[in-house]
Amino acid sequence: MRRRALYASKWVVQIVSVFLALALLAMWQPHLADTWVFVVFWFALPLLAGTLMLAAILYGISAAKQHVFGPNPRFQAHDDHAED
Repeated sequence: MRRRALYASKWVVQIVSVFLALALLAMWQPHLADTWVFVVFWFALPLLAGTLMLAAILYGISAAKQHVFGPNPRFQAHDDHAED
């Protein structure tokens, strides 16, 4: 789970980097901020970053739980009913 948390965190960093690059581009060339491609990325990147941040947090909590309490026990199906 720790590897998954780190993987999601790396994606968050990449998305924030692209978002900041777009912000710099919008400050440098303000007319680009009105294009539909820019608006789509400006809308989608924060949603994607939020989703991945939530995934990283939940994976981190799961990894901490696994480190403290150990892995979940295996499920073993058994039949408690006596046959007549």
